[in-house]
Amino acid sequence: VNQPSKNHIRSNLLQSGRQTGVSLTGRNIKVGEWDAGLVGSHIDYNNRLIIRNGNQVHNHSTHVAGTVCGAGIIDEYYQGMAPDATIYSWDFYDYIPFEMDSAVGLDSIVITQNSYAYDPNYDTCSFRGRYDWSSMMNDRLTVNYPWFTHVFAAGNYRSQCGQGGFRTVSSGFQAAKNTITVAAVYETDAMSWFSSWGPVRDGRLKPEISAVGVNVQSTQPN
Repeated sequence: VNQPSKNHIRSNLLQSGRQTGVSLTGRNIKVGEWDAGLVGSHIDYNNRLIIRNGNQVHNHSTHVAGTVCGAGIIDEYYQGMAPDATIYSWDFYDYIPFEMDSAVGLDSIVITQNSYAYDPNYDTCSFRGRYDWSSMMNDRLTVNYPWFTHVFAAGNYRSQCGQGGFRTVSSGFQAAKNTITVAAVYETDAMSWFSSWGPVRDGRLKPEISAVGVNVQSTQPN
């Protein structure tokens, strides 16, 4: 369920306001999600879901949407990190940086959620972690819109490439200088067996942060 993740990153404290003096639930925050397909219908966020571009609903897209902004209506332990946020859904089959640029002006998106990476058959071990055109375009978005935050999963490729799992963070978006790249850990804080490690090709440290990403149960299409 999502509850261990909330506890791990302390969003439960930010939401309650009991110890922090603030109550941050994601209200009035617009999140853009790019994934393998569209976010599917679910009672946990149906009144806060806006479909932008794509053809088919995908289980993974729906799953991570619930982790971001599920309300926990069916079961409070499935509540997401920001249960009042509005989520806008795109698939990842068009040119993502252009869609993100448009999303700022048209929808006032302030943060993006992205759990995908290059195919490892293309992003081979000899080049993995390189700064490329996608990296540059993502950084340009940050320069143009300093309030616009991009969050990407580090990738699931630590078992590849030898080198003790190092230099396995994906190229492209994950290697951008202004992307927050997130590793997956167990709810005990132990490192998962699969989550990619840095550094990236030019020596910068990645990922920047970690969150629970093992055995997480979340929303599925109705």
